[in-house]
Amino acid sequence: FDFHHANPGYVMLTMWLPDGASSLPPHPHHQIGVGGLVLDPSGERVLCIQERRGMTAGMRGFWKLPGGLVDHGEDLGDAATREVREETGVQTVFDCVASVRETHSGPFGCTDLYAICVLRLDEGAYGPLPAGAPAPGGGGAPGLPPPGVP
Repeated sequence: FDFHHANPGYVMLTMWLPDGASSLPPHPHHQIGVGGLVLDPSGERVLCIQERRGMTAGMRGFWKLPGGLVDHGEDLGDAATREVREETGVQTVFDCVASVRETHSGPFGCTDLYAICVLRLDEGAYGPLPAGAPAPGGGGAPGLPPPGVP
């Protein structure tokens, strides 16, 4: 038998019976992440964060898009809006996928896919925001709500 893959409480072993090389497909081995590209109403400013924990924590002057890994069964747009909400408190709505990056040097030898998702501020949470509008509740980056605004 050959080891194929494992999940918690489950191991798959295989044995190819016909002569020749096995044509069984390998176990899926991709990791998918998202970054939320949140634009202000004018489309001129982007929400960026500095990590307190993680690979870029403590790197002076290093700003990045809020984002993280897509959960099992989660859509890209849902993952992007969730990650932005978890990391900043800002409520957003998915618009589209702007770009996808692929590398074959991800963790555990996995292929790593990373999608940049264009998001806009949730008018249901903040009301209509005209271009150049000040941040709801005041403070924070111009045109974006300050941290902690639900």
